[in-house]
Amino acid sequence: MTKTVLNKFLSYDLFSIYDVDIQIKDFAFLLLFLMVIKILSKILNRIVFKYSKRDRGSTIAVYKLISYLLWVIGVSFYLNFIGFDVTFLVASSAALLVGIGIGLQQTFNDLISGIILLFEGSIKIGDVVVVDGEFKKIRNIGLRTSTAESFDNSIVIIPNSKIVTEKVINYDNGVHPVRFNIKIDVAYGSDTTIVKKLLLEIAKTEELVLETPEPFVMFDNIGESAYNFRLCIFIQYPLDGFVTQSNIRYKIIEEFNKNHISIPFPQRDININKQSLREFLSDDN
Repeated sequence: MTKTVLNKFLSYDLFSIYDVDIQIKDFAFLLLFLMVIKILSKILNRIVFKYSKRDRGSTIAVYKLISYLLWVIGVSFYLNFIGFDVTFLVASSAALLVGIGIGLQQTFNDLISGIILLFEGSIKIGDVVVVDGEFKKIRNIGLRTSTAESFDNSIVIIPNSKIVTEKVINYDNGVHPVRFNIKIDVAYGSDTTIVKKLLLEIAKTEELVLETPEPFVMFDNIGESAYNFRLCIFIQYPLDGFVTQSNIRYKIIEEFNKNHISIPFPQRDININKQSLREFLSDDN
């Protein structure tokens, strides 16, 4: 008696879609399906991270791709199980899908870009990149968007299509040394040999500046108001470069003051023709 009542309850029709009756038991199977997918995802996570020989960022990308594929297969299996013909469903919704595709063109572009990023592995979790002229550390790569942390600790959400289609500089977060350029102008008449010597000595006082490749100084140009120099230093981790550059600039000002080397400001010389001035004033009167 109890079993009959339970069967009737579970077989109760709630609504119908595409001539398929959705019953209470279908929602029970849905909960079971979600639990199975979650368990399989956890097992998959352990297997991938245990046996993968790639770096952590690439391993996460592989896991996400397999996880997305698992969900697609699982959803297709569930729809077939409750009576939906997935092929017929897609074919009968073709016009609707075209309309949605046009409206969500940018979203699909981001999705495809996300798949490219995960497959290609050109940018990985933990990489330090320059997007829109700012340093950012990649925290997560999703299917549609990626999450990055900026230098001021704010979280930035970046559409994947922006990373794929626009110019992005990837510093690999310490895999390769990064060069930073500190520009310095000195006044005309300054001893360029002393300027170079001081800049190199200052660079060597910073412990985060690498000895190999060693720092070097470039005399870039003889400008309109100054000699233009550039101190080039190499640092292992990109995000360490900001504080290091700041420290070096403080020391440059201090050492230049000690050695009487001036940092000029733009200036113009104006020559006045006295005869033209007299004529102008006389005409004005």
